[in-house]
Amino acid sequence: MKIQKAYLYTQIRYPYDKKIAGLYPLERLIKFLKNKGFYEIYLNLSEKEGLFYNQKIAKHLKKLEGLKIILNEMISPNTPFLKIPTNIFLEPKQLNSFNDYFSGPKNIFTPIEKKFLFFKTKDDLSKGEKILKNQITSNTSGFIAREINKKISLPISFFLTKTRLHPNYLTIVNMLIGLWASISLFISAKSLQNKYLWHLSGGFFFQLASILDGVDGEVAKLTLTTSKLGSWLDTLSDNLTLFLFLSAASYLNYLQIDPKLSLAFIIIMFSGLFLMIYAMVSYLRNYSQSGSLVAYDKEFLQKLPLNNPLVKFIHRVKYITKKEFFSILFFFICSAGLISYLIPLVSIVVFISAIILILINKRYLKTFKNF
Repeated sequence: MKIQKAYLYTQIRYPYDKKIAGLYPLERLIKFLKNKGFYEIYLNLSEKEGLFYNQKIAKHLKKLEGLKIILNEMISPNTPFLKIPTNIFLEPKQLNSFNDYFSGPKNIFTPIEKKFLFFKTKDDLSKGEKILKNQITSNTSGFIAREINKKISLPISFFLTKTRLHPNYLTIVNMLIGLWASISLFISAKSLQNKYLWHLSGGFFFQLASILDGVDGEVAKLTLTTSKLGSWLDTLSDNLTLFLFLSAASYLNYLQIDPKLSLAFIIIMFSGLFLMIYAMVSYLRNYSQSGSLVAYDKEFLQKLPLNNPLVKFIHRVKYITKKEFFSILFFFICSAGLISYLIPLVSIVVFISAIILILINKRYLKTFKNF
């Protein structure tokens, strides 16, 4: 049974005027329910919380399309609905395993209290933020991303939630940081002095862009503002940053080694990149609700049978094609003054990976839902 209506009521006095990861508790609760498919929410608030809702929260909920908020009315008991206090902290697992966390007579479902966090003090808000932080960290698979990048990006993300900046603006800022990495390499080609410093600048800002790449997504998750447009914009930012950086590195490579050999490596590399992106986007456009290239791995590759040698191979080597790995590799290569080796190395890895992905798509894409 799918429940799509909720009745929220003020149960006790709690810090409703304080924020958890940039959102007021009631604001977070309403946005969370909306993202989980609830389209009708009834509010029965105390006088003070109702006044605060009208003054501070309602204006931030106007853009939630498909959601109807009804004030000071009773909900009909003829339809199943969720009856919860406004100070409850909901997590995805609780609605995903609904019967383990909610119970009630007939159509009225209430939370099993011992299984939930309720905001009663400011310390409870801090506990909620820790839960959100752990959710993001635990869902981060790569060692570098989890143990290095997240330790830098998450504090920044929590700070930025206080500004109410839309995550898409953060994506654009990160794109500009990545652009500067490429510009640094182009400048180094014309610079008679300080070539190494410009190479170092390029590698550093490319790595910085990789670390901050998580910020827009983290802010989106923390403030419950994820969207497919944001996913596609993030994908565009990642690929544009990589394309420009490799273009700049290709130009340097062309100047530093035999032009014909360099041109061969460049053609191989960009052909491989095109084929890789084509393979991933083909899946996203036709089989996924996400615009993120990460979904290609999580939703498709990880579901394929490991008895296929190609699938087994791509699972073993796919980590080196992830941004968290190759960005720090690029940084070390630039720091060591070995940028002339970058393009030959990348061209071999990318082209082999691209061919394997194309073959995997051809073999499994139309039937992957059966696995």
